[in-house]
Amino acid sequence: MAHIYAMLLLAQFREKRAYPLVVDFFSAPGDISLEATGDVVTEYLSRILASVCCGDVSLIRQLAENEEADEFVRNAALESLVCLVATGQMPREEVLAYYKSLFESDLSKEPSHFWDGLASCCTDLYPEEIYPQIKQAFEEDLIDEWVIDLDFVDEQLALGREEVLARLQDDRYKLIEDTIGELESWACFQPPIRQQPIVKKKKIGRNEPCPCGSGKKFKKCCGT
Repeated sequence: MAHIYAMLLLAQFREKRAYPLVVDFFSAPGDISLEATGDVVTEYLSRILASVCCGDVSLIRQLAENEEADEFVRNAALESLVCLVATGQMPREEVLAYYKSLFESDLSKEPSHFWDGLASCCTDLYPEEIYPQIKQAFEEDLIDEWVIDLDFVDEQLALGREEVLARLQDDRYKLIEDTIGELESWACFQPPIRQQPIVKKKKIGRNEPCPCGSGKKFKKCCGT
């Protein structure tokens, strides 16, 4: 697990030199990066990218648009831009404009978690300006409605921009600040649990004295 711990430490200390290395690693085709890092992709990668990019989103965009990369990795790249909005490093309008360009791009229009994530990220940023593009994606069946549906998008719009954007301040979109705090609950970082030895109880014969102390034979007492 040392490589996972190292990634979060590099993110915590805003090590920009790690940025291209992280992007290169997670650009591996297929599920190689998922097998090597497990839940890091879905739980931490977006925040790691936002923490090490230091405002330079060129490689994040490259990762998001890399159709050879895993769909969950690409989604994390999209979410990292929301992190940058939430932490005041990018204007919301710039990120939404980029998301709009993805909807209108030549990227493969096949259902995947990338499109689910794109719709979700837009919704988290209050998608008023690009609602037509989101609606079109639903009409083209690009988005899994078990992940997000158009009714939910409409509900968020009805809440109003101020209330929706206020939710960006939750832990999901914060930069990495405390590696120990992030990982201390993981089982691999817990002290080993000592198992109590299994003690086999001696089998009591039916004609032996009952262990309850009644003076009767076991078969005439508790063994009945």
